[in-house]
Amino acid sequence: MDQNPSVFMHRRYYIPMIALGILGVALLSTRMLPEEYPPFVKSAVNMSGFLLALIVSTTWWVFFSRFSWLLKIEVVAIIGSAYYGAVKELEFNGDVEPKIIWRWEKPREDKIAEHRTNAPKIELEAISVVVGPEDFPNYRNRNLDGVVTGPEIYSDWKSNPPKPVWKPQPCGAGYSGFSIAGNLAVTMEQRADREVVVAYDFATGTERWTHSWVARHYDAMGGEGPMITPTIDGDLIYVLGGTGHFACLDAKTGQPNWEKKLLEDNKNIQWGMSGSPLIYKDLVIVNPGEQEAKDLSRAIRAYDKKSGELRWQVGNNRAGYTSPMVATLLDTEMLLIFDGAEIAGYNPLTGSKYWARPWVTNQGINVAQPIPIENDKLFITSSYGVGCGLVKISKEGDKFKQEELWHNFNLRCRFTSPVLFEGFIYGLDEGMLVCLDPNDGKRKWKGGRYGQGQLLRQGNKLIIQAESGDLVMVEATPAEFKELGKFKALSGDKTWNYPSLARGFAWVRNHNEMACYDLRKK
Repeated sequence: MDQNPSVFMHRRYYIPMIALGILGVALLSTRMLPEEYPPFVKSAVNMSGFLLALIVSTTWWVFFSRFSWLLKIEVVAIIGSAYYGAVKELEFNGDVEPKIIWRWEKPREDKIAEHRTNAPKIELEAISVVVGPEDFPNYRNRNLDGVVTGPEIYSDWKSNPPKPVWKPQPCGAGYSGFSIAGNLAVTMEQRADREVVVAYDFATGTERWTHSWVARHYDAMGGEGPMITPTIDGDLIYVLGGTGHFACLDAKTGQPNWEKKLLEDNKNIQWGMSGSPLIYKDLVIVNPGEQEAKDLSRAIRAYDKKSGELRWQVGNNRAGYTSPMVATLLDTEMLLIFDGAEIAGYNPLTGSKYWARPWVTNQGINVAQPIPIENDKLFITSSYGVGCGLVKISKEGDKFKQEELWHNFNLRCRFTSPVLFEGFIYGLDEGMLVCLDPNDGKRKWKGGRYGQGQLLRQGNKLIIQAESGDLVMVEATPAEFKELGKFKALSGDKTWNYPSLARGFAWVRNHNEMACYDLRKK
């Protein structure tokens, strides 16, 4: 820079220096924020500082720098051309930290095609979808509680990290997990302009069949692709795409028995349909919500699982991001719907509402599955300034009532659902693992940062799929935080997909890659 004061003032170089100061203040302030602040707040401050500094610098260059207009236009054109020529898109992780996707990176679809071409030809067994006791047939397993059973898994991951059953391989975009039954592992992916249901061979990871339709849900912050994990029921598979395409497929062939469009004459929610279909007796229940503010009583729908015939529909709330589930409270089976406005209990056979409690967050973003406790309580948690609470259900005569026993901010689950073990709750509080006593809402401990990952439990072991791609084992005990081991299971730093654990094998994926690891104790 020319140090001549007159040139300094003439060119108004103090303006870009102010921009640098703004950026510096933003970076410094995030370092001073307490650890309790959610990481996405720090990211938002940094991004705001960067954007404001960029706006100030650009304004100075174009309007106040007093360089020739030809030079100004040339510089802007060069920078703009370089950016758009090199940057395909910006991708954001759960803490809203941007990552550049370069234009020269190979597209996912090309990676999948290349993998298919180069994969060895393997003679596969006939498809079987008999659901065994140690299988994982739907989102978060049978009761949607994140609890699995199976052979003992070993914990010496530090000195002997688990090995992949087959080499990790590319997959399509999206945040669906795997549902596993027999020798199939089924998920949903985005491939180009199509949502695709993909069935993989359990032993080899080989693609067995696909079924697809033209649809693509995309959000700048969330990315692209379907969210829900398929539901396997006998020889049928139920799926719901991000844009509302609802289908019942033959598990052996992938051919549709029936298909429906749930969002006809209705809007979608920001990150797309996210609640996996629920099987209850002869019904399949979904919660597409009512985003048009119309009094049409169609937010929750139950269909005959064989024929697809509509059996009942109720409700006018916008959808949330949880899945319908059935739990027993006060010795009564209740359909629990945690949507964008409330947590409520319904009669799963008729849709009649038993009770409801308002639970409103920013844009209706409720993601965590509620946890039934004992016979009359529900633990509920959200992020976005709402926190968690314990709701007690009671009954007077033939009417159900609800009341909140306590409410605090000790466990704020944003993308994840917590699990229960021996009277204590374990969950990711804005990315950090917390053990919580549901009786009074007090934390027993807080430790380990795993980002916006997911977790499940087998016995007294928590299996955490960290957002970084690490698979982590933590002992489930209120005494102390004790990480037993971890290893890099997936590449990348945006793993939001729920892991599956069946027969001691962990199936994991993100929006780029999938893998299977043998966790069985030898």
